Amino acid sequence: MILKVKDKEYSFTATMKKIVGMNKKLNVKNLRDAFFKALNNVDFEFLADFLMEFADNDVQKGLSGDYNRVYDLMEAWVNEATEEEPRSYEDIYKLLAEEINDKSFFGKKMTKEELETQMNNPLADFDINQVITNTAEKVMGEVVAEEFKGYKG
Repeated sequence: MILKVKDKEYSFTATMKKIVGMNKKLNVKNLRDAFFKALNNVDFEFLADFLMEFADNDVQKGLSGDYNRVYDLMEAWVNEATEEEPRSYEDIYKLLAEEINDKSFFGKKMTKEELETQMNNPLADFDINQVITNTAEKVMGEVVAEEFKGYKG
């Protein structure tokens, strides 16, 4: 993936080592879910983490591990938008998604349509496990309340 800012190119590459490093850093087992949730929320820190991790050697040297430089790069890229080529932070996520997908790091290589569907999924940040837990707690509370109704201890 390449971000071009002021005639300078910044290259970012997904590799197995970088993906595993990101999983460890983010403490996630499922990169696909975490990535698309962050995309849906346009999480700038998450995006900066990926750019810092995926930066090729010469880009990493230029960034010097300084996240402010990553944020400046992201902002400069977006600010170079034109009417013919609009740019947003979400577009950087989309470029990253294509880079990760091209190398099958989402578990399988998705078609362009599948990737587009995943990127536009409004339920990507919907945590079904949390909903089930909350519902189960509520139902259990109601069951317990019904069981002890009229009980005088």
